[in-house]
Amino acid sequence: MTRHYLIKVSIEGFRGINNEGQPLELTFSKEKVNSVYAVNGLGKSSVYDALSYGIFGHIPKLERLEQSEDAQAYINNRFHGQSTATIIFTFEADDGSAKTEITVTRDAVGNRTVTSPTEADPEGFLKALRSDFALLDQATFEQFIRDKSLDRGRTFSRLLGLSRLSEYRLALQKLSHAGNLSSDLKIELLQNNDKLWKEQLQSLITSLRQAYDQLTGTAYSGVFDPTTFATGVIDALKQIPTVQPYCDVQELAALDFPTIENAVSAAEKSADRDRLTKRRDAQSKLAALKPLESEQQEHEQFAKLVAQRDEAMSKTAGSLLLNNYRSAVAVMTDASWSDPRICPTCESTVPTSLLEQLQEKLAAYEKTEEATTAITALWTTASWPTRWRAMEQNSDINPEGGLDDCDQLSNSFKNGTVTVDQLAQATSELAKLDDQRKDVLKTIEEEIKKLESSLPASMVAVTRQIAAAKQAAADLAKYQELKPKLEQVTNQVARREAWKNFIAKAHRDFAAAESALVESRQHAIAARSASMHDDITRNPDVVPALDRPTGSERLRLRLDQFY
Repeated sequence: MTRHYLIKVSIEGFRGINNEGQPLELTFSKEKVNSVYAVNGLGKSSVYDALSYGIFGHIPKLERLEQSEDAQAYINNRFHGQSTATIIFTFEADDGSAKTEITVTRDAVGNRTVTSPTEADPEGFLKALRSDFALLDQATFEQFIRDKSLDRGRTFSRLLGLSRLSEYRLALQKLSHAGNLSSDLKIELLQNNDKLWKEQLQSLITSLRQAYDQLTGTAYSGVFDPTTFATGVIDALKQIPTVQPYCDVQELAALDFPTIENAVSAAEKSADRDRLTKRRDAQSKLAALKPLESEQQEHEQFAKLVAQRDEAMSKTAGSLLLNNYRSAVAVMTDASWSDPRICPTCESTVPTSLLEQLQEKLAAYEKTEEATTAITALWTTASWPTRWRAMEQNSDINPEGGLDDCDQLSNSFKNGTVTVDQLAQATSELAKLDDQRKDVLKTIEEEIKKLESSLPASMVAVTRQIAAAKQAAADLAKYQELKPKLEQVTNQVARREAWKNFIAKAHRDFAAAESALVESRQHAIAARSASMHDDITRNPDVVPALDRPTGSERLRLRLDQFY
């Protein structure tokens, strides 16, 4: 890689350099350390500012001034007749190629122009020189000394030329953040779906096995297979003479149960038998509304998430300031923002890092948003909201209709704003409806027993078989609908968990490698810096040291020796 040395700079009309028609020219040797010295007031700082403006396009110390001070008015020298500042750089490459001359001009209205008689892309050439350690001013050095260990460590990485690696590590840190991953990839939502659908599928398989045993008189063994199940059920129905003509099908879904029930009803001609059929249908619907095993865990999870959201929200200043905080952090994390203690809104300076304070405030908002998103996701996947609404709409539980508590509260759950009182109300209403369901189911089961005792055994048996087959057909349809959805969501969870593990490992490995590189460079300069300190101070009893713990960004300044 070609390196370029600055061997000459010419400055006219810039900052405190008042020299119209007589450019200040400085030449530098590439084999030595070069110094610029003079008494106060002759423009040493202006030379440094010219290098900064010419290469970077801005002057950091002016940018730290308040807007009311009109910092831009202090760039061009006010006594220059044309009000124009000109900086001419001459660079020499270490490969022996031709010298490069680049002119940077700033006109009276602040327009910056970059030209060159030798370089096709002079602005690109200057951009290539914009490394973090190209220029180091006193303010930056003093801030380095005063900074907290974390900020000092990050500055140290930039001074070692490792800021790009730090940027990559911070990007990986954001990508691997567990909360962001769960939110962006909807992992928690998918996991809830996976858990719920597995439980529902297992419940269906258990119900289908019991129906098969009842219909065929044979226990279903082995892995559940829909085709084998359907064949067994259809063959069992074919044994009923009245039903047999309607069983010339291959799939349970093809059975026309209303026609079968009408045919049996016409053959039996019994009002009690028809009543028994309807009561068995009602029994099946009510039995299907029983709570799943996971329902109690869902209620507990809702309570936990609402508590987490409320606790996090109590640490914020409300939604009004959220966008303001986000904008301020975006400005302060930009590479052009030099001082984390300056407020980007009012430009006042605070004693400690304002960025860290803002990030702490945003962290509380993030926790609030994470809990809110989790509440919304859980409402979408939970089993009891569907059960609650179905019980409100069931004509046996609620014969008069008019119940809509679930719909009234659903918006609060959907947008994650549900309160503790609303959650308690939902739990109470659901429990009340479930008690009614149990009472009604018990009444219906008692009525079924009375009807069965009054009817011939053969008629009761046929009614039971048809009711069992009808319920089995409904359960099998649910099974066939649910199984591919479960397989899909299981695969999605696996893929996203794999990505989550990969990016977390990538962040850990990258952070470890970056830390090792910083440590190696730190050790490489430690001995030399101690030697330079000794040469300058002539005091071997005081030995400075940089202490950066392995795996940490924090950098502490300490004394290995001190008398």
